Amino acid sequence: MKLKLIISSLILVSLGAASADKKKKTFGDGTLPEFLVPYDVNEDGELDAEERQAARAARKEAREAKRASILETFDADEDGKLNEEEREAARADAKAKIEEKRVERFNEVDLDGDGGISLEEFSAIPSIAAMEERRPESAAKIFAKMDQDESESVDQDEFLDRIRRSHRGGHGKPGPKPGGHGKPGPKPGEPGTRPEPKPKPEPKPRPEPKPRPIFRK
Repeated sequence: MKLKLIISSLILVSLGAASADKKKKTFGDGTLPEFLVPYDVNEDGELDAEERQAARAARKEAREAKRASILETFDADEDGKLNEEEREAARADAKAKIEEKRVERFNEVDLDGDGGISLEEFSAIPSIAAMEERRPESAAKIFAKMDQDESESVDQDEFLDRIRRSHRGGHGKPGPKPGGHGKPGPKPGEPGTRPEPKPKPEPKPRPEPKPRPIFRK
């Protein structure tokens, strides 16, 4: 489970655990993330209750504005709501944007731009480096899980496949790479296959009952 959360953090930058007292709030190393800095009105590096309230209100307005933008973009029949076809178009657009962000993240980690992430580049990710300090060799173990073809380099397909499975809860085994071919399975009778079940014998017919003798008075 921890590995899934770590892989997910390659895409979504962790803000760290909230700390400080009930009145004020800081993140991670005690500094505010960039998107919250505008709400730190008194510039003390923390958000007090009033500043958090303003941040929540702004985020709510941003969500409502996003919904309005989606409706304006995908409401083809202009009836003020999205039908199933329009919702599907909106979902496809959102999915494409998420995939684009994931590719951007891969390119950020691929420091030398050779199309593959080495163990050294992977270990340079801040969250992975911090974890490596606490648990040596943990980065290598995670990297090995991502490196499906054991080439000592994680390409874009392997990177994206791992992230997708992490966001689905980590279920399922890695599938073959797009454009590639998986290994053929064993043929019937070879080791690793179940023997074919023997056909069941047909039931024997029951003998017909003998007629009972009729006694007359």
